Amino acid sequence: MSDLEKMKEVFYIKKEDCRDIGWVYEIDGRTWEGNLIIEKLDKTLIVKGNQIVKGNQIVKGNQVVEGDQVVEGDQIVRGNQIVKGEQIVKGEQIVEGEQIVRGGKAITGHCKWIVFYTKDKIKIGCKEKTAKEWEEFFEKKETFGTDVNSLAYNQIYKTFLMAQVAQQVDLGIG
Repeated sequence: MSDLEKMKEVFYIKKEDCRDIGWVYEIDGRTWEGNLIIEKLDKTLIVKGNQIVKGNQIVKGNQVVEGDQVVEGDQIVRGNQIVKGEQIVKGEQIVEGEQIVRGGKAITGHCKWIVFYTKDKIKIGCKEKTAKEWEEFFEKKETFGTDVNSLAYNQIYKTFLMAQVAQQVDLGIG
């Protein structure tokens, strides 16, 4: 298979692809099997439902996702973004405006577990605790089966620290 064949298809959302409901544009949520570029629009774009992007995503304006959002690659948002459900971005993420994620946010790719945080809790794999409880857990060198002297444990701890800082920033205390 050639490099060209391996490239993901690129999907574009332009003004003419959206429903104009007056003060915003709307599209239905769906899965894009490739990269997604949302062109600069003169109004905010509302995604009605879940948005799943199997590649990278570039949003050149403001976006509201009324469900969950999963981006399997990198995401760049040149405006403001609100996600009313959960958000998982598996690559790098840059948001140049304000961002609100109401359902919680995941940090992936840094350890063997997805680390998910909300305003109250941090979840590592299937275990959920407050940030304070996780601090005590790591201070005591506790484990759920991963050797505390291993690289994997160290990566889990560092990813917890990233989630803790992100949680504090989102709450306005970091």
